Amino acid sequence: MGMTSPSNSPLSFPINLGRQTLARLFNSLMALQANLWLVPALYCIGFFIVTAGLYTAEIAYPEIFHKPITLFQGEAADAKTVVATLLSAMITMATLSISITIVVLSLAASQLGPRLIKSVMSDRRTKDFIGMFFGAIVACFVLTVILHSRQPDQPVPQTTIAFVFLVVFVNLFVLLGFVHHIAQSCMADSVIYRVSRELNHTIDRLAEDEGTEDESEELADLPSDFEKSGVPLELRQSGYIQHIGYKTVVERAAAADALVRIDVSAGYYGIAGERVGWIHGVKDGTDEARTLLDAIGGAITIDTTRTPTQDLEYSVRHLVEIAVRALSPGINDNYTAIQVVDQFSASLAAMFSKTVPNGRYCDEDGVARLWAVTTGPEDIVFNAFDRIRLAAAGKPDVTAHMLAKIKVLSSFARRDAVRSVLRDQVKAIMQDMECCSATIVDEAEIKSLADEAMKSLHGKGTE
Repeated sequence: MGMTSPSNSPLSFPINLGRQTLARLFNSLMALQANLWLVPALYCIGFFIVTAGLYTAEIAYPEIFHKPITLFQGEAADAKTVVATLLSAMITMATLSISITIVVLSLAASQLGPRLIKSVMSDRRTKDFIGMFFGAIVACFVLTVILHSRQPDQPVPQTTIAFVFLVVFVNLFVLLGFVHHIAQSCMADSVIYRVSRELNHTIDRLAEDEGTEDESEELADLPSDFEKSGVPLELRQSGYIQHIGYKTVVERAAAADALVRIDVSAGYYGIAGERVGWIHGVKDGTDEARTLLDAIGGAITIDTTRTPTQDLEYSVRHLVEIAVRALSPGINDNYTAIQVVDQFSASLAAMFSKTVPNGRYCDEDGVARLWAVTTGPEDIVFNAFDRIRLAAAGKPDVTAHMLAKIKVLSSFARRDAVRSVLRDQVKAIMQDMECCSATIVDEAEIKSLADEAMKSLHGKGTE
């Protein structure tokens, strides 16, 4: 499985640096996407340029703009009064939009979880609406400066004034659209769909046709004295692992004729000095070992937050949090949890049709150089369904829906490990049902669904 080129090439260092730079750039883009200020700031810059440019063109080429404008035909003094009023009104409108946004974020944090604030803030349409409000403020401000700097005997820039008036008029309808959109954004259905869409994008990006489908190919090629004679790999700082440059590690290990094992993956919170792997083939304390340790340490990006750069469970955790909160006694919203199960099942079906790298990476000569922990479909199935199952204990409608979706997923699951995890979930659901049988009136129906799911998974019934 040739994945990389030898790292002793004179271009290896720039290539490695470029890969790490791209990973950090992707993390930065994800952080910017969750910020509420960037898009409105671009709108403000755009409206400033358009307003100032239109005024400059109107002054430089009066013969083009000599026709009277229907939207405004008054004097400069009239325009000053109107623009001052419009500027105050647009500031009030922008303040209102920010207040509404804060209310929506508060609702999302209390009902769906504080980590879902980032998803709500990432909504592009909300940023566009706010950008229109702030852009109109900038246009009114620029026009105010222009009108106060003009002499009484100079011609009135009617086209520029008409443009600003038109922008303000359009913002009246933008406000209506903003209120409609923000009302939909705080609904659980919209948030669940948005998070599941992010999960699908992460699956499409990370679940590529790399690695191999052979499930037995794990650590069989590691030397028996790997840890005894190896050099420990320790983290440089505390924080969440956002990205590991596996190709970079393979190239550096191939150059040193070494073998590397990394026992953590993206999404793991590590502590500075924590041992997270081993290097075999170099002697501890030598310059060669220190160089390789520095290269591998530089290939691991660590920061204070988790990102979906390499973390398949990032969006899964958000979906699970919505379901668990919905099933809590304080909220008790079973239908939201059912919708989470629906969206999550669709994402799992898409994941089952792809190949997730198994964590065994080779150089271009086919020599295994790196063994890394990876998050497979079976891990995601267990971490998601198990938490929802525990929260749904005593809620037969959610439990029955989970069993129905497990039966559907059985036709998509190709790997034995995945089917085994699904079978374990069915067994665990039935054990939960036995503990709550005194309060369940439709136990027979759920038992029937469990039997059908087990048969679809090529297992035995629950009897």
